[in-house]
Amino acid sequence: MFGIGRQVKLVSAVMLSLCVLGASIASAETKGVLADPTADDIIRALTPAPKTRGLRPAATEAAKPTVALSIEFEFNSAGLTAQAKKVLGQLGLALSSEQLAASLFLVVGHTDAVGSANYNLALSERRAASVTKYLVAVHGIDGTRIRSAGKGESELLDSANPASGVNRRVEITNLGD
Repeated sequence: MFGIGRQVKLVSAVMLSLCVLGASIASAETKGVLADPTADDIIRALTPAPKTRGLRPAATEAAKPTVALSIEFEFNSAGLTAQAKKVLGQLGLALSSEQLAASLFLVVGHTDAVGSANYNLALSERRAASVTKYLVAVHGIDGTRIRSAGKGESELLDSANPASGVNRRVEITNLGD
């Protein structure tokens, strides 16, 4: 049906797509977005540095422990995939841990730059709310301990590649007690 030349081009296009997908997943890990974290990984990332009596630079004092997680959603929606529920299971364990049980958290959704800025902002807000609702409903996290917000495409991790999957993430910030 197809000539040999077309078949070679088709196979080449599929192989290139798979390579790009693999590079995107690998770059998510290298840019600090955790794709398959354990509860311990999340606890380490969200545990505040010990308080000292010494002087610290102002930037360090203002910084709050934050972890970026690769949470997959259904296409063009806030519906959680099986992979997302796996990651959120680890997040639920971490937020319930003795080390983090007294802390308040902010869940912030981010998108890539595909689509309009207004649409992406609304989508990121729905996704952050979806994560928060899941943690409360399934993992029993007290809803007063978690706030959610969306940033849309305003803080791309890979601004050179605005459509990159690494830009689609959820960040969890420990706001303290």
